[in-house]
Amino acid sequence: MRKRVTLKLFYLLAAVFIFIIPFTISPMALYVVQILIGFSLGIIFPLLLGMSIESVPADMRATSMGAYQALYALGIFGGPLAEGFFNDWLGLRAGFYFAAGARAGGCHTCSAHMWGADAKESSEKCREDAAKYYQTWF
Repeated sequence: MRKRVTLKLFYLLAAVFIFIIPFTISPMALYVVQILIGFSLGIIFPLLLGMSIESVPADMRATSMGAYQALYALGIFGGPLAEGFFNDWLGLRAGFYFAAGARAGGCHTCSAHMWGADAKESSEKCREDAAKYYQTWF
């Protein structure tokens, strides 16, 4: 439960800090906001990685981590690409609003998935499906 609350809190903080960037008026203020964003993301990413493998059997954790990293890499590529389109289309501030919205969406997704009525059932089913899938490959 602590992990979930921490994840939601730091997603929300990252969204707020990213939203603040277009309003910074000095380089020092920008540095402080960037440090706060880095701290927030430094909590989010390792926590997500740990949570992504905690319910996976030990012999499949490396594969699970690889899948997580592959999806993470898509975000590393796709996020700035989408932000660039928003910047060209709507101006520089739009890119920051897009990034803040993506973090707020992550916070909402965490809430809906982790605290939904079927959260326990869906995690059990996911674990069973992953075990069946990986048994066919290995």
